[in-house]
Amino acid sequence: MKWSGLQMQNYERDICIIILAISLLVPFGGCGLKTAQQPPPVTAEIVRKADWEVEFRDVFFFDTKHGWVIGEKGTILYTEDSGKNWKTQKSDTEARLNKMQFLDEKRGWIVGNEGTFLRTKNGGKKWEKQIVRDGSMSLISLHFLDEQHGWITGEGGALYYTADGGESWKFRPSGVGEALLDIHFVSENEGWLIAQLGTTLHTTDGGKTWDYKSVGPQDGLLNIQFDSDQKTGWAVGIASTVLSTTDGGKTWIRGEPGIEGSHAIYDLCFTDTKKGWLVSQVGGVIHTQDGGKTWTVQETGTRSDLMAVHSPDAKHVWAVGSYGTMLHSTDGGKTWTIDSESNAEPLAGVEMGESGRGWAVGRRGTIFRTQNEGRSWEQQDSGLSVGLNKVTAVNEEEAWAIGDSGYILHTKDGETWEVQKGYDWIGLHDVQFLNRERGWAVGDMGGIFYTNNGGENWIEQRGYIFELLKGLCFISPTEGWTIGWPGKILHTTDGGKTWKPQESGTFNELYSVYFVDSKLGWISGQYGLILHTADGGKTWKSQYTRTQANLNKIFFASPTVGIAVGDEGTLLLTQDAGKTWTRQDSGTDKNLSDISITEDKIFAVGEDGIAIAYTIPSISKYTPRRRSFQEIETGLPKIDAGWETLRDDGPFRIMDADAGVKSADISFINAIEGWAVGNSSTMLRTLDGGNTWKSVEPPVDARLIAVHFVSSEIGWLLTEDASFLSTTDGGMTWQTLNETTKPMMRGYSPDSQPIEEACQLYAAHFQGFGEGWAAGNQGVILHNEDGNTMWTHQENETSASYRDIQMVEEHYGWAVGSWGKVLWTNDQGNTWHLQTTNTGYDLYGVSFLNRRKGWTVGRDGIVLRTSDGGLAWSAVNTGISTHLYDVSFTNETEGWIVGEGGLILHTKDSGETWVIEESGTKDDLYHVEYVEGFGIVVLGAHGTILKRKLKVQS
Repeated sequence: MKWSGLQMQNYERDICIIILAISLLVPFGGCGLKTAQQPPPVTAEIVRKADWEVEFRDVFFFDTKHGWVIGEKGTILYTEDSGKNWKTQKSDTEARLNKMQFLDEKRGWIVGNEGTFLRTKNGGKKWEKQIVRDGSMSLISLHFLDEQHGWITGEGGALYYTADGGESWKFRPSGVGEALLDIHFVSENEGWLIAQLGTTLHTTDGGKTWDYKSVGPQDGLLNIQFDSDQKTGWAVGIASTVLSTTDGGKTWIRGEPGIEGSHAIYDLCFTDTKKGWLVSQVGGVIHTQDGGKTWTVQETGTRSDLMAVHSPDAKHVWAVGSYGTMLHSTDGGKTWTIDSESNAEPLAGVEMGESGRGWAVGRRGTIFRTQNEGRSWEQQDSGLSVGLNKVTAVNEEEAWAIGDSGYILHTKDGETWEVQKGYDWIGLHDVQFLNRERGWAVGDMGGIFYTNNGGENWIEQRGYIFELLKGLCFISPTEGWTIGWPGKILHTTDGGKTWKPQESGTFNELYSVYFVDSKLGWISGQYGLILHTADGGKTWKSQYTRTQANLNKIFFASPTVGIAVGDEGTLLLTQDAGKTWTRQDSGTDKNLSDISITEDKIFAVGEDGIAIAYTIPSISKYTPRRRSFQEIETGLPKIDAGWETLRDDGPFRIMDADAGVKSADISFINAIEGWAVGNSSTMLRTLDGGNTWKSVEPPVDARLIAVHFVSSEIGWLLTEDASFLSTTDGGMTWQTLNETTKPMMRGYSPDSQPIEEACQLYAAHFQGFGEGWAAGNQGVILHNEDGNTMWTHQENETSASYRDIQMVEEHYGWAVGSWGKVLWTNDQGNTWHLQTTNTGYDLYGVSFLNRRKGWTVGRDGIVLRTSDGGLAWSAVNTGISTHLYDVSFTNETEGWIVGEGGLILHTKDSGETWVIEESGTKDDLYHVEYVEGFGIVVLGAHGTILKRKLKVQS
């Protein structure tokens, strides 16, 4: 066949198309063609793994040689040589085994989760498995009277009886629906049940009926045991509870075990009516030799929670517990030998440096140090038993660790740790330092803590709010986010002085947050949730992750490449900013709680003490984003503004500088005649414009918080306890107006009975002839309409302590106080409404020019201002971190702030810039006020009175 030119061209074109199509369909690796293989997206190396990954739940020794230990994952261990060697016995279950009992070296029974009941007739060589009911409940305890008759208990009030050694079980109603934690029969007819929530039941008819029995305090009991005499017994439980009886349970006496009051006592074992042992949290073993009248704590050498104890005689004692812990004594507990203890404490936080030196922290105060990228770990002494949740470092030697009970630990040399803060909060969950000085920690009850001196002092920026904060990310010294439950997102642009909420669109717990810049950020949380923002958090959108696992940590190496890790070994990667998340093989099914990024590796830690080093090329190609900022010295300029010291020796004194209690006031009738009072029952008077001050004998022996004169003759005084006095002869004589009508506040007696007690007032404001308002402790606000006898309570929404109060334009007023609370009224205080300040700093002073423009100052340099009457408050940066006690503005642009150490700040541009005016004193200054025709006057500690004349402005 002959081809035309056109046909030949078409044929060649078709062949090219076919070849091209085949080349796209067939991998280049075949037919002798070789290309470089792409490395896997994730390579995992487990660098730390626990020795044991089970918790032991019970121990039983029939004699000094033959014993058994049971625990998680169906574990049964057996020894016949006093624990020198242990053998595993086959249980045919993965359920947790909770309790066991042996009648001799052959016959025994075990109960566990998933309705598991095991029995043996040959010492455990063979265990017969039975599922009680449908396996949906956990069996918790058991007690056999003999080979045939026995009882088992469990969740949901489960109580079953057997008369054939466990071949069959019959349900017996107990009358309660709570979990039944322990059962003990002293005879065929008489028995005891311990239920959840502190309930104790007693039977005298073989369990046919059960009656409630009051056994000591309401603290929940966990275990009960009686001696063979049927009269002597003991019970133990939470809150270090140990009780004893010698009359068969008619009366119970509480003992003093000598351990921390919050620790639970899990188990007990008595060999006779005198000698016994208890085991508790944090490795506690407590011994008595007098039946529980007195107790001695025995040193064990472990801090693992001990769940069970058993002693076949008065010398040989065995105890087991969490993390595969097993210990024994052969001398009645005088000395203990730890036979096994796993390093399986869950690790919650990790921080790794570029040279491979780092830390991991976790349960029981655990701190591990590695010098070689996790290939070996050395435990460091934290001195704590509480869990540690996160660790952060600014270099390879200096680090901070935070954890439960509000603890913050610090090391400067990488080896020794000291407590900076602790036992003052519930729990802290995340921490971040930008340099050696500036850092934040967040936790339970909305707690946010800040330091600007390396942790020597921690400032509570926010707290006592019903929410949990879990994660933290600052991108600069001023801007950051914190997240938590329920779906909580908070944002700050002023270093944490104020925090504004952002809408997350979820109520799920949020665990981790990371921003690459001020716009792009991600949050990971519960049930596989990932949120993303491209506008700094103004809007958040969820991203599809294809997992329901909790995602505990998220990190982005660039605006597009990120990683998230979480429960069940979940490891997700994205290379398109989270539009698609792909699950990778993490090398484990353990829960992963935290990651740390180095130049070439990512380190993860988690459940059962696991630590894994990952190589992930898509992330390692980016420089690690360890944020660090150098502190810039930004001292305010200082000027000599001509402050004149009028007085500097006297008893004016701030009651409690840290609490911001001012308790001082000044009242000028004109530019010549004035009065000043202080909180040491001090009264001063001037008749020459303040050049000289004369002491006046105070009419009462009480702190004076306010003075108000309307003429040379007529004036009033208000005391801290709400006594109200008046004078009509220029202070020569005073009359108490409310001696019989003095307002009281609600309080409680030591035995929690409601009582009335004296008010504790901190500040007052008067306007007009004699109308006044006063504010004080526990939300007290009082009002007097006409300078007469009656002060009445004005209700408000909080119990905060209010430090200052001011009214303007007759009807409008504000009160400021603790926890950043600001109250507002537009009807002379008939109703007070809470305003949102977004800060937790205590506020000490307030100054409003009119119903719209105002200022408030307080603890640790907080300054807030509003231009809409307090509908919105914004923070002002003065560059000062000391306490500020009062503020006064003479017009919309010019104002003064006074505070600790003689500090006076002055602005002429509405607070945009500030200067420090030399005061000439180091005493605290706590009241500043403009007096027309006189100038600015300041009151301070030790009787200090300062004056500054104002230039007349044209």
